[in-house]
Amino acid sequence: NSFNSSIPNPDINLFADINTSGGDVFLGKAQVLKQGLIAAGTFYKKSDPSKITARNSNINTGGGTLVISGEMTLKGDGDSTMDITAGEGSVFFQEEVDIGENELSVSSSNLTRIRPGAKFSGTTGLIDLNADQMILIQEDIRLSGAGSVKMSGGSIFLTKDKSIVAPGGDIALEGGADSITLIDGALDVSTQEEGQSGGSVKVLGGMVGLLDNASIYASGHSGGGEILIGGDYQGGKDIPTSSITFVDKGAVIKADAYIKGEGGKVIVWADDGAYFYGDISARGGLAGGDGGFVEAVSYTHLRAHETEADLVCRLLLEK
Repeated sequence: NSFNSSIPNPDINLFADINTSGGDVFLGKAQVLKQGLIAAGTFYKKSDPSKITARNSNINTGGGTLVISGEMTLKGDGDSTMDITAGEGSVFFQEEVDIGENELSVSSSNLTRIRPGAKFSGTTGLIDLNADQMILIQEDIRLSGAGSVKMSGGSIFLTKDKSIVAPGGDIALEGGADSITLIDGALDVSTQEEGQSGGSVKVLGGMVGLLDNASIYASGHSGGGEILIGGDYQGGKDIPTSSITFVDKGAVIKADAYIKGEGGKVIVWADDGAYFYGDISARGGLAGGDGGFVEAVSYTHLRAHETEADLVCRLLLEK
């Protein structure tokens, strides 16, 4: 009735750079299943993942794939950075990452994937992901303060029931001109902190979709924030525009003032076709404040689902 015992995975202290000329890099050891036989059945036991502690460390695979299979913590009080460059290779996060107040930057011309179980956390730091092919987010990214989460490059996909949170901060998902940005989870920069307004959210790309489970919140105690979906006001202000923007009927977009203050700004734009069936709110505060500004517009074609009118709202159809 005995089983194979787990051998603890090694801890790693990373305070120097790692550079290769194209070889794959495996950093840490993931949780693995150890098994043994009990009578006619099989017993499984998980071992703990490696603990990776990093400070001002950079990784360049020279085109190889990077797999981070340990729980990684960036040490520092806002003075530590980690730059990961994979070139032609892909980057996979398989365990939790805590950036604290620090900065994590990832660049790949292939795929960057945050796999299920690889929750990202931090306070007021910066997470900057760039991948020319795709960024696939299958786990939560949660900052507890007004930090920044930026993603750019090719297609971007936030999967169902997952969220990116940065209270009072900014989230920018900027897919490429020939790519798709799809949201089926939550983007949340709302804040209950007294005197603070909601943060800013950008969801951009060649084609943009907010699916049925999508939500974007940029509400604030003393004012609503800014939400740009597919472009800025009338497609201008040097913000890239989408050709098609689709907002499903279950999608919710809010840039309200909670207590006292003006509602925020929400833009839903597309050059060729904006299909809007969701709900938008940009209300003033309960204790006073004007409604915000909402524009749901396509240069050539608009389909809008009627929503509540207690805000300053312009629905434009321009040729």
